[in-house]
Amino acid sequence: MIKDYLELGQIVGTHGIKGEIRINPWCDSPDFAKKFKTVYYDPDGRNAVKVITARAHGNIILMKLEGIDSIDAAEVLRNKMLYIKRADAKLPKGTWFIEELIGCDVFDDGK
Repeated sequence: MIKDYLELGQIVGTHGIKGEIRINPWCDSPDFAKKFKTVYYDPDGRNAVKVITARAHGNIILMKLEGIDSIDAAEVLRNKMLYIKRADAKLPKGTWFIEELIGCDVFDDGK
């Protein structure tokens, strides 16, 4: 079953004192994750938040979210998951999220 909201990654810490968060992305690269303008705090898409900035920093994402303006506010989010709306992800034709492939039947054409 294709889900409407997918895990983007886990918030693993803070960065600086102005509320930036560090995200361990579940996607192929941090560059994929930084193109989203809105992320969600829940897997049902009820709790949206605007992305102010996002950038790759090694293998993690540094992200600034609307309303998170201090290290204390960012620290409360530690270990929480962020989600993306599946429809917002522009994947090339023939590409799938791993989560969508789990449980699918695999066939070998014999070649």
